[in-house]
Amino acid sequence: ARRFTEIRAEHGPQALAGYASAKCTNEENYIFQKFIRIAFGSNNVDYCTRLCHASTVTAMLRAIGDGAGNNSIEDFARTECLFITGNNIIDTHPVTATYVKNGRAGGQKIIVCDPKWTPMVKYADIWLQPRLGTDVALLNGMIRVILEEDLVDKRFVADRVEDGMQALAILEKSVAHYTPEKVEEITGVPTEKTVAAARVYGGAASAIIATGMGMSQQVVGTNNVYALINMMLVCGHIGKMHAGINPPRGQNNVQGATDVGCSPLFYPGYIPLGDESNRKRIAALWQVDGDVLSDQPGLTTVEIMHAAHKGQIKGMYIMGENPMITDPDLNHTQEAIENLDFLVVQDIFPTETTQYADVILPAASFAEKDGSFVNSDRRVARVRRAVPSPGKAREDWRIIVEVAERMNYNIGSYRNSSTIFDEIAQAAPIMGGITYRRMGRHGIQWPCPTKEHPGTPTLFLDRFNTKNGKAKLHPVTYVPQEE
Repeated sequence: ARRFTEIRAEHGPQALAGYASAKCTNEENYIFQKFIRIAFGSNNVDYCTRLCHASTVTAMLRAIGDGAGNNSIEDFARTECLFITGNNIIDTHPVTATYVKNGRAGGQKIIVCDPKWTPMVKYADIWLQPRLGTDVALLNGMIRVILEEDLVDKRFVADRVEDGMQALAILEKSVAHYTPEKVEEITGVPTEKTVAAARVYGGAASAIIATGMGMSQQVVGTNNVYALINMMLVCGHIGKMHAGINPPRGQNNVQGATDVGCSPLFYPGYIPLGDESNRKRIAALWQVDGDVLSDQPGLTTVEIMHAAHKGQIKGMYIMGENPMITDPDLNHTQEAIENLDFLVVQDIFPTETTQYADVILPAASFAEKDGSFVNSDRRVARVRRAVPSPGKAREDWRIIVEVAERMNYNIGSYRNSSTIFDEIAQAAPIMGGITYRRMGRHGIQWPCPTKEHPGTPTLFLDRFNTKNGKAKLHPVTYVPQEE
């Protein structure tokens, strides 16, 4: 508390930054971002999602207005066709994969698109094996087949896609030269497989896309996801039951950490920092003066490390993250961390990052705390304490509140995690109707704006989260990768 206070006094709020955690609860992440915004006085708070699904979220936000999974995990068993790409789902999401296997047993068609063999190939009807980095060419080729064979949902395109049939004509022109033969030349995928996959996906009554890091973590990651969304929109496989696009999250609370505001750009509930009326509303909820909360966008994960490397960020508070193993260019990251004047790491055990810390604060693990997580289908679900914490380990939010108090900032008096979530529900309209009691043992999916709302298993049934309520096609061209 003393060193953070000294750094803020000497160098200003922008000299401090925090890393939140995809492994901590919603309640702890909410308290952390509240601490950064009030006690540090800046919006320099981010976490690892910037490094995993950022390109997926970017494409989904621009095309359909939301980066969250569209469907319930149960829908993985109910959809007629499942297109899995860049996602080793059996190894990385075994519970979700169980639903996939159940769907396969019930006659579901499965297409796996992956350069390497994964266990899901055993269940696949079609395995597309493109050369690394050629996904856009393959997907454009599939779209061309879908257009040629009239598998397009013209009513959906006309009613729910911006510029309707005119936009479709532009897309058709952009994919015209991606013949199956040309696609085979670029990707190595046999012509007959490209055609067969297009027919299965385009001809299905419902279809879900499960995309993953293999698609997003490329130089052309955003274009990869645009191509997936283009194919989905052309076929009308969204905005109805058992259809959509879903990027299963990599850690247990990647979704929830951003939902509750651990973002340099958004307040809880994805409301932009520039929304003046919401900023005043949040200030009133947090019982601080409006000018306490900065309206200047904060630094992202990558930008924080660059700023630390340049000596602009002097102090950091890292909760449950390990940038010395997860950040890109570890030599640069090490130099940046060593260049800090002061580093606090709060974690459940020693990590590659704690060895650089000036102070290590021992936190409780998921099994030692009460709280909630948000999983890949936007389901807010409870976690309950199963065992006591060892030694002097404490719940993350309790540590943060005490650090704030020692810095002479009151960020709230909370009896338990339930009272924190009640405040989250007030801060984030998408969770306005959710309580611990309503979560029960099955959870409830946001958006859930009121206590009477049942939650939302499937997004976009009526409209997309864009200004005009319509989705947008983004034609993309295959470009050979430099890496």
